[in-house]
Amino acid sequence: MKIIYISGKYSGNNRQEVDDNIKKSEFVAKSLIWKFGKKHGLFTLIPHKNTAHFEDVDHVLGVDYDYWIAGSLELLRRSDCVYMMSGWKDSKGAIQEHNTARILDIPIFYEGYKNTDDSIRHFLEEDSNEI
Repeated sequence: MKIIYISGKYSGNNRQEVDDNIKKSEFVAKSLIWKFGKKHGLFTLIPHKNTAHFEDVDHVLGVDYDYWIAGSLELLRRSDCVYMMSGWKDSKGAIQEHNTARILDIPIFYEGYKNTDDSIRHFLEEDSNEI
């Protein structure tokens, strides 16, 4: 089974925008599971859902943005590939995730690109043929 890390904008100007971004990431993950889950052995990792609204208690937990991005980047390092949601360039964190994946040579797929689904399928099938 391969893990695909879902990267995209989390923050917003208000709680509703954050909720909308979380819902978008969930929709993307479910779509990828529907297309590639059981048949191709793909499992999604959604950092948006993993720590949804934890920023509300940063002051209680004694952590800040740097803590959350460091943990997210560690999860990314342990993933097999990354899926960049549309609008990722508007997110400081998603840009860091993209740059980290590039440095580590982790395959990156982009939402909205013409051949993204075919590229993911090829990645999953090629890898399974090597086993």
